[in-house]
Amino acid sequence: MSTDHIKRSIQAGWDEMAGDYQAETHISLDDVHYAPLCPGERELRILGDVSGKAVLEVACGAAQNSIALAKMGAHCVGLDISSRQLVVARKLVEQEGVDVGLLNADGET
Repeated sequence: MSTDHIKRSIQAGWDEMAGDYQAETHISLDDVHYAPLCPGERELRILGDVSGKAVLEVACGAAQNSIALAKMGAHCVGLDISSRQLVVARKLVEQEGVDVGLLNADGET
């Protein structure tokens, strides 16, 4: 199996499940999350002050972490291979009134 085939399969899978995944996970827009069922940044306090920092979120999905970080003052860009995930991300960015750049690309681009 070629790398391009694998990337297309990943993209197709996330495009197919984007709506259901976002509807079922309810990921916070106000706290950075590290993994499902894991405490977030508010509890763990790993990042420190991100105000003014540049952040690239690779495989951002619907960009919930980028949105939360932008609310904390970071300058964020989210990158994802799934165009359907980014449709959700654009809606959330607009809804939350934050400035987050969004790019449809894989992590190697």
